Amino acid sequence: MKISKEINRTVTTILPEFAQTGSMFCHCSADGLLRGLYFEESGLDKEGFYVWVFALPLFIPTSHVSFTFGERLAKGKRWKLDKELSGLDEVIRTEAVPFLGNTESVTEFIKLAEKLNGSDPYVLQALAYSYLKLSRQSEALKAIDSLLATLELLQAKDWAKKMKVEVLDLKTRVLRKGSVEKNLLDWEMFSKENLHIA
Repeated sequence: MKISKEINRTVTTILPEFAQTGSMFCHCSADGLLRGLYFEESGLDKEGFYVWVFALPLFIPTSHVSFTFGERLAKGKRWKLDKELSGLDEVIRTEAVPFLGNTESVTEFIKLAEKLNGSDPYVLQALAYSYLKLSRQSEALKAIDSLLATLELLQAKDWAKKMKVEVLDLKTRVLRKGSVEKNLLDWEMFSKENLHIA
């Protein structure tokens, strides 16, 4: 979505440390957590859009922004580019800023993820990798085992097979007391490159 000057001015006034990249304004923490606002085009009309607030661990390899750890602002309101955007600044201040403030670090992100569906493979993956990022191996191994059990139920899906291979490799490294820090850093760089984040 093309970001208008008015939207840019609104967001950068409220979140000056967030940089625009395509359809999103984002900030990457030192520990590899991306947080931001995403402006999603509406499929219903070319002037309509939705605003998402999200957090995304970049140390999980990704090629797109997902909203597993996010929500649409203003109860999913569809905004219009050709109409006045009054209220957008208030919604960002009252809904996005608190969300972003509660996900400033991987430790805070874990608190958010722990509140979500414990059988969702993406939630379990995020928890496992986040625990590893903080060197909390025993918690990571529990999350990995839960994730592997969930993936076993989804074994017919290609994405689940791919995730399982990656997770098994990671588990082997952890059990052998090997470092997974390089994997996490490599994946963070991979994700940043794919999302065009400097």
